[in-house]
Amino acid sequence: MVDYSIKDYPNGRIKIVPIHEIIITKHKSWPIRTYNTVKKLFMDQMERLLNSAEELNLEEVIFEVTIIPNKRGKDYLKPNVKIHTIWECEFDQQKYPEVDPHLKPIDKRDAFYGGRTETIQLYNNLSDLKGRYVDFCSLYPSVNKYCKYPIGHPITYTDISVDDYIKNNYFGIMKCKILPPKGLYHPVLPYKQSTSDNTHKLLFGLCRTCMNKISFKCKHIDASSDPTLNKHDKIHEIKRCKECKNIKNEKCIHSDEERVIVGTWSTIEIDKAIEKGYKLQKIYELEHFEKTSTDIFKLYVDTFMKYKQEASGCKCDPKYCKNDCKNDKECKTKIQYIIDNTAYDLDIDKVKYNSGLRFIAKICLNNLWGHFGMRDNFTQKEYCFTLEHITKIVFNEKYKDISTMILDEDIVLTEYKNKEEYSKPNPSVKCLYSFVYNSTC
Repeated sequence: MVDYSIKDYPNGRIKIVPIHEIIITKHKSWPIRTYNTVKKLFMDQMERLLNSAEELNLEEVIFEVTIIPNKRGKDYLKPNVKIHTIWECEFDQQKYPEVDPHLKPIDKRDAFYGGRTETIQLYNNLSDLKGRYVDFCSLYPSVNKYCKYPIGHPITYTDISVDDYIKNNYFGIMKCKILPPKGLYHPVLPYKQSTSDNTHKLLFGLCRTCMNKISFKCKHIDASSDPTLNKHDKIHEIKRCKECKNIKNEKCIHSDEERVIVGTWSTIEIDKAIEKGYKLQKIYELEHFEKTSTDIFKLYVDTFMKYKQEASGCKCDPKYCKNDCKNDKECKTKIQYIIDNTAYDLDIDKVKYNSGLRFIAKICLNNLWGHFGMRDNFTQKEYCFTLEHITKIVFNEKYKDISTMILDEDIVLTEYKNKEEYSKPNPSVKCLYSFVYNSTC
C-alpha cells in the first residue's frame, strides 16, 4: 500500500494500490526483468482481475483512481492535475536501465534440450587391430533408480553471485551466462541457435556467434531447380556445398563476449561444464531444491526390471530360450547364474522367454522419464455445425495455429492450439524430472 496526499479528499489522504503491482505479484522475484512480458501475459487477464476486485478486498476508491482515471476517479483530483499511468515494470526499467529488458524468468522446458549424436571418425583401416563395441545396458532404468531427484518447492535466487554458487552445493535449475573454453573436443552444454526463420538447431559448440552462423538448410545451392537430379542426388548435392563446409570449418576469431552463451541448464550440467573449463560469468536466476531423494522410482524400476529379466529367459544359445532347450541342466545352471548375479529376486520357475512381456516391461522402464516431459499443449479439433461456432474459434485471441477444413455442406473441421499463457498444464507431467534425468545421463 502506498500513501498519497491529495487535497479536497476526505481526511486528506488516500491509499492507492497500483493494479500493475497486483498483476506482477505472480513474478514478484522478477519485478524488473518482466519489462517486455508483463503486458503480453497479463493484459488479457486485466478484465478478469477487475471483475474479482471485490474478492481482493480493494476499496472502491482504489479501484476508481488507479484503474478508471477517466471516470469518477478524476472527481477526487483537482481539474489542473494530470494523471500519468505507467506500468510498474516500465518504471523499474527506467530506474534500473542496466537490467536486460528482454530477459524472461526461468521456463523449465528451456532446460529440456533433447540430444544429438556425432560420428567422431567415419573410417579407420584396422589391419592388425580389432575393434571393440561398447554399449550401455539399461541406462535409463539405472539412472531412474540411482540418480538424485528434487522434492518439494524450490527456493528462488535472483541476486546470487558466481562466488556464492561455487562455494555452496546448489541443486536445481539455473539461467546464466557462461563462457565456453577454447579447444574442448567434446563441449558439455547444449545450445539452440537463434535464427530468423525459427528453424532452431541443437548444437554443442564453443562459440555462440559461430553456432548462429550455421544454416539449418543450405541456402547456397538450389538443387530443386535441377530437374535431372532425383531426391537422393539433391540431398547429396546440398551436403557437398563448399560454402557451408567452409563456414563450419572456419577458425573462430570472436571475442569472449561474442562467444558467451546464455541459457537454462541444470546445475548437474553446469557443474560438469565448470569442471571442463567453462567460466560462469553471471547468474540471472537459480531455483534450488533443498530436499532430494534417490528412492522415488526405485521400487518402480525394481518391479519392471524383475519382469524383464524373467521374460528374457536363460539365453542358453545364440537365440533366446524358447522353452525347448535341449539341455535342462545347462539351462538351470545359467538361470541360477542370472539369479545370483542380479539385484532382483527372480522366480526360477518364471525365467522363461516371453517376447510380449519382455517388450512391455522394457517400454515401462524406458518411457517413464519421457512421460514426465510430455508436451501438454496439443492440437485441439472441433467439428463446427454453425457459423457462430466457427467464428468463435477463428477469432479467439487465446488460440494459435488455427486451420479449417470443409468436410461437408454442414460440417467444418477446425484445428487449433492454445497460446502458451492459456494452455492448461497436465497434472501428470513433471518436466523437472525429465531434464534432471537427461542431465544425469
